Amino acid sequence: MGNMLRANDIRTKAEKLSEENQLLFEEVSHYIYSAPISSRQANQVLADIIAEWLELEQRRLPLHVQKHSVAAYCQQRLLGIPKQPAKLKVAQALATGMLILAVAFAVQTIVQFIGFFDATVQATKFSLFPLVLLAVFGLSGIYMVHGTKQKKRANIWKVAGVASQLLAVLLFFTAMRLWDGLLTVILDFPSSLLFLVLSVVGWFGARRLKYVLEEQQEQTQGGQMPVTLPPPPHATATLKNTQEEAEKQNNNNS
Repeated sequence: MGNMLRANDIRTKAEKLSEENQLLFEEVSHYIYSAPISSRQANQVLADIIAEWLELEQRRLPLHVQKHSVAAYCQQRLLGIPKQPAKLKVAQALATGMLILAVAFAVQTIVQFIGFFDATVQATKFSLFPLVLLAVFGLSGIYMVHGTKQKKRANIWKVAGVASQLLAVLLFFTAMRLWDGLLTVILDFPSSLLFLVLSVVGWFGARRLKYVLEEQQEQTQGGQMPVTLPPPPHATATLKNTQEEAEKQNNNNS
């Protein structure tokens, strides 16, 4: 594939485009990043696009896309790129969940630390049961939606997966209200700090798993690449005319 750039490098290169094309590239970027592919694949696609656009601008040729055709253009560029596997989707969801928990426990740790100086701050009772239900049914639902490879049963598994995710949310709030006495822990400063550390470790672990799965996907993907579009007809004609004029001028000079 073309140049492998990071998101920051891509933004830096995009600044070399004209103002109009910068706005157009921003729309393309939003579409590509929202596609069901990994961030690495999205960066690779955008790296190829920005390289082509810069070359076309340098040669004063029109782009392959206009404002009204961004969606069709992006869909064409994404042809041949496999969607994210279910395991990668689960790893991403797990990383997001662990990050949210880390932030929550960080706040709780700060509050409990203040309790050393303020006697009004009390330890908090916290139930892990709602989180367990949310994780089990939510992650299972994500896997069911994206994990099936049998087309005949794909719709059934997708419906079951969506139902599982909805059930996860319902059980989460129900457990917070009705079953908050199950799997309870007392969050004082030591326990809050412990859960904070575990959440951060879990977040790093999920991020590492996501990275490994992306590496495996790229290796499995092999030679599959995003489609490189040929210049549009009017661009080809312009280039041909330019080349013919250059040849005539060379012949006259000789």
